[in-house]
Amino acid sequence: MTVLDVHLTGLDQHGQSTGEVFAFWWNGAELKKMLQDNLSPVDPWPSWRGRVSSDSLKEFANAHQNVTQDRRDELNGELNKLLSGAVEIEVLIQEA
Repeated sequence: MTVLDVHLTGLDQHGQSTGEVFAFWWNGAELKKMLQDNLSPVDPWPSWRGRVSSDSLKEFANAHQNVTQDRRDELNGELNKLLSGAVEIEVLIQEA
């Protein structure tokens, strides 16, 4: 099975970065499947990039809480900080 990494970049209303999170605890294949209509292939292959709303990612995050409790609060804090300051999220999914 191929492992797919998930990199998230928050974007403000001007398209400028508000921060980044490497969401290593997410299943990239599941996220790719959920967002398939929003993703396009990019180089280096196999990689996909797309933009989605913060709400779409919140929905995915709530459905995929698969890290140990002691790390969950820390990781969700990073993610919540990114989502709260962003209008849109750029998602990059690539083979690990």
